[in-house]
Amino acid sequence: MPASACAKRRENEPSLACPPPAPLADATLRGCVASHEAVLEIGYVAAMVDPALTSLHQRKAWLCRLVGRTPTIPIDDPDTGCTLWLKLEYLLPSGSTKDRVAAYILAHGVETGAITPRTMVVEASSGSTSIALAMASATLGVRFCAVMPENVSRERVLIIKRYGGQVRLTPQREGVVGAIAETRRMAEADPDVFLPRQFENPKN
Repeated sequence: MPASACAKRRENEPSLACPPPAPLADATLRGCVASHEAVLEIGYVAAMVDPALTSLHQRKAWLCRLVGRTPTIPIDDPDTGCTLWLKLEYLLPSGSTKDRVAAYILAHGVETGAITPRTMVVEASSGSTSIALAMASATLGVRFCAVMPENVSRERVLIIKRYGGQVRLTPQREGVVGAIAETRRMAEADPDVFLPRQFENPKN
């Protein structure tokens, strides 16, 4: 309920004004986090399993289970008597909501046959999307290459490589437009390249 509605209700019905729920116990929060971490463990194990020993569809199922279902916890607002529900998206594998986009697009690619064990996922991104795609590709057991302007931060490059991804740098002066153009050239040259196309894909 919006704060303004709570305030109005409190003024008209003081005795019934949005009674705050009991504070969330630390043990409850720990339980939410522990439960989600157990699911994350499945994904981490999946990423380490030899792709030759598991099917792409098995790994897609692991990916879909790995991403999402993050805990939601209530925070009481003493000024309004209302409760704000917080979604703990930092508990997603790469710590970003972009994990949801990456998992959804790649899972759809597997379902339609656009992604096979030979696929290389290639995306133009200098931010969290490329990191999320690197994580999702590792879980699926397919190759990933991020195409980025050369002025991208070193931290992002290192994270992508830690997930087993490759990084191709394009001239800084060309910006993201230059990176997108490079992904299209790569796709034209290699039929095994899959482009998520985050900037134009309606599934984003």
